[in-house]
Amino acid sequence: RIVTGGKDQALRYFDIQTGKLLKLIDGAHSNDVTCVAFSYDGFRCCSSCKDWTLKIWDGTSGKLRQTLEGHGAAVNYCVFSKNNLLIT
Repeated sequence: RIVTGGKDQALRYFDIQTGKLLKLIDGAHSNDVTCVAFSYDGFRCCSSCKDWTLKIWDGTSGKLRQTLEGHGAAVNYCVFSKNNLLIT
């Protein structure tokens, strides 16, 4: 799988081998999505946004697991460490 995000505020899960759209999460954020990253184990996906939030999604189903608020500005990057800890 691969997940994309952009100015349309949506996330899209694609099958990396076929290019087929697997899931569209319309309105995933309330502003431009700035970054999307999978955890190393593939169980989680994070997305960062200009709406000052970072969201954690189920890596397979796309279900929202957690919204992290309280950033003082747009969140431009998100990444998981090799031991699957979230780094922003």
